Amino acid sequence: MDGAVYAHYETGQYTPTDIYLDDKEYGRALDTIVKGCVDVVVTDNGLGKVLLLKRIIEPQSDWWVLGGRMQAGETPAEAAARNMKREAGLSIEPQRFKFLCVLSLLWQHRREEPADNGCADISLTFTVQLSPEEIEAIAMDRAEYGDACWVDPASIIPDASYHTAVRRVLQHITIRKEEEEVHTAIEAGLPDEDIGKLARIRHRAHKALTDIERKPHKNVRCYGSAQERAVLLKASQAAQSAISINATAAGIGSWVYKTLGY
Repeated sequence: MDGAVYAHYETGQYTPTDIYLDDKEYGRALDTIVKGCVDVVVTDNGLGKVLLLKRIIEPQSDWWVLGGRMQAGETPAEAAARNMKREAGLSIEPQRFKFLCVLSLLWQHRREEPADNGCADISLTFTVQLSPEEIEAIAMDRAEYGDACWVDPASIIPDASYHTAVRRVLQHITIRKEEEEVHTAIEAGLPDEDIGKLARIRHRAHKALTDIERKPHKNVRCYGSAQERAVLLKASQAAQSAISINATAAGIGSWVYKTLGY
């Protein structure tokens, strides 16, 4: 099923290098590029729980999932396996990681100086299911994570105190489960009526993504399209201009500006 939504292509013979940027060069690079990342939602084996991690470093010093940037020359699944080894101490074969969704992320802050310049990421998000033995063997990177907990996605998805992207990722776990049930029913040759019932459940799970973005985290803005983002940005610019005109306009402009969440 992953091939329908995710593919990796290599054209010609790519030769990876072992060149690494120092902190200053890397900070300058972050000012000009969108960084490719691979995140991983870790799930248990049958209990329906997922692992959330409390990051202690920017850009997201709060609850998130395991992950980090890709390195040139890796496939996304290989990057997922490397990040899993680095951050959780587990050696997992790349083929065990299943593609989940894509996130586009803009952050106000980052770890590298100047920290307030922020950074931009594209995250390919995967999921992996661990055995009880693997769960017991998890050894989190304490330089990056201060806490960890296993949670029921249904308890996090409606909770706007969590980052909207985390809630969206967890909803995709639900969507994937429903899609797998539809796929299994089709492969098993079940009657169309039964397949239709499962398809309707899957459709409702997809629609729930809209509800998540209608009630985002207080510091997060969600854009359904480039057009929507452009309209909101123009509105915020108009509000800023109103603030600069006079005291009367400032009251109106400030209200509009804050209402939009800027």
